[in-house]
Amino acid sequence: MRRFANCRRCVASSQKVVAGLPYAFQGQMSTEEVKGGSPYGASTITNSDGSRQPSEVELEGAKYQGAHVAKLAAKLA
Repeated sequence: MRRFANCRRCVASSQKVVAGLPYAFQGQMSTEEVKGGSPYGASTITNSDGSRQPSEVELEGAKYQGAHVAKLAAKLA
């Protein structure tokens, strides 16, 4: 956690915005399957041979985060 706090300070001093995957995305809340995605951002879990592709929930999380970033960018423009 300390590393994250240092990172936030660095980002704040360079006037950047951190836009993770909001808790409003309900797909990250279930525990029925192994999946990527966290409040830090959309992600996926893969096998080392690339045989596991992103699930529908992981793709929805990426789209949700993309829309979230676009809305933030529009407000800052």
